[in-house]
Amino acid sequence: MLLVSFSAQGQPILNERYIINDATSSVFSSVIATDSCYYVTGGHTSGGGFTGLKAHFVKFNLEGTVVKSTEYSNDTMGIGFMGTTKMINTLDGNFAQIAIAKESDFPTTYMFMKLNAEGDTILTKYYTQFYLEDFNNGKDPSTLIQNSDSSYFGLIQMQNDTNYLVGVTFFKLDKNGTLLFRKNFYGAHITTYNALASASMVRYDENKIIIGAAYRRDYEEPEDKRNHTKLLILDTLGNLIDERLYTEDTLALDCYGLTKTVDGGLLYAGRYGRYNVEYDVIGYKAQIAKLDADFNREWSIQVGSGYTGSPYIGLRNILALNDSEFVAVGFMKQFSPKDRNQYGWLIKFNIDGEKIWERKYLKIPHEHLAPNYPEHQLFDVDTTVDGGFVMVGAGINYENEDELSGQKAWLIKTNRYGCIVPGCQFGDIPMDAEPKDTAIVQKPPKPEEPQTWLYPNPTSNSLFYYHHQDVFNFGTAYIYNSAGELVQKWDISVNDITYEIDVSGFASGQYVLQVLNGDGKLIEVERFVKI
Repeated sequence: MLLVSFSAQGQPILNERYIINDATSSVFSSVIATDSCYYVTGGHTSGGGFTGLKAHFVKFNLEGTVVKSTEYSNDTMGIGFMGTTKMINTLDGNFAQIAIAKESDFPTTYMFMKLNAEGDTILTKYYTQFYLEDFNNGKDPSTLIQNSDSSYFGLIQMQNDTNYLVGVTFFKLDKNGTLLFRKNFYGAHITTYNALASASMVRYDENKIIIGAAYRRDYEEPEDKRNHTKLLILDTLGNLIDERLYTEDTLALDCYGLTKTVDGGLLYAGRYGRYNVEYDVIGYKAQIAKLDADFNREWSIQVGSGYTGSPYIGLRNILALNDSEFVAVGFMKQFSPKDRNQYGWLIKFNIDGEKIWERKYLKIPHEHLAPNYPEHQLFDVDTTVDGGFVMVGAGINYENEDELSGQKAWLIKTNRYGCIVPGCQFGDIPMDAEPKDTAIVQKPPKPEEPQTWLYPNPTSNSLFYYHHQDVFNFGTAYIYNSAGELVQKWDISVNDITYEIDVSGFASGQYVLQVLNGDGKLIEVERFVKI
């Protein structure tokens, strides 16, 4: 058992779900942190059909309270919103993004949005020619980059309605959002590599733009599938200079977070698959890969505790912390008999491919033996002024009928170690190492015990529990009141995870947390106070 005391410093930790304007389903997809607030964009719906699809821009203070929420809807613009690129800061101090959108008389296409710090629209441009001239129906917005002359390069994913090939469109806008040119790149053929999909983009130098994409075969039997990662190297007019195919990325479903490194190389993240002939199933892990300055594979790391049969695993964005350290954000779902939860995921790694730490987060804990298996998804991350991280996504609860679909937008704020519970980083280092933070006092655990942390203690509303074991074993956590009555129980189904337990309905008093491993052995006892 590890006993932790600390002095609270920096911004408050957060692990909150939000409803946007009474919507039945909402998601946060992009976040920008400043020294005084968080700017978040996403989408929501309050009903079925085209008219129910809306976008939003939300300004939060650092305590997680909404300062202002602005909605963009069919009623105000004549356009339905289905997704957006990551929001970017513009050179003139505003925000911009590309949105996948639909007018009632046209198939799905795209629009450019420029917003001020209050969420007011400064500029909007809708591009019907993406379909009318090319017959390309919009699928996913990807990347927006602003150049030093205030023009923009953009990237979107689409599907052609004549040959059904999935591809990407690279385009350039002037500073006012006027379309200057566009270039389409598709999969090879409907019966072979039909899809060039799930792309990301980076400005490599003055003369090159690089697109990273999954080169997929979607119409073959599993054993014949050969999905790989592909790079397109373009000049600034959209002409193809070179392309690279990485066949070592087997069953790759996407290529997210393409990032240039200080040595001239590239990083990207996504999903890596393996086909099991004996059982006729595909297993997935998340992957981070590094290319050198000549775009040759330097290293790759597959992360995740074993291959999962569920494709709902992956890393969606990479954020550079400095020249040598990065974090990747995403979600994972093991989908094993003992673990069907989906977790938010943050991984810190260095330029040499060494994982420094990983954290998993739940907002909706799965109750022991209950049929509800919540889903947690994280799509974007930014650093905060106190050195921590703020992440956004969605948390979905299938059990509570009052929540309808159960999907609410999700925002997390951690410290610089990715911890919601202060001190959780001590599970990452040898226990005899000297702690650098003198505010934290640690007691070495017995070898058979996990390293766990509770926060805050005492507590009034939420209790956060972090669990780490050097050799993980599935377990169950039980909370008993002072009379010995069981008041809460949940599965501990994955390592290095933070659970949030709602104790607001508990009576004031002392409680005991006991953890039993999968063999029924008591491995942990902690006490806390509800006030």
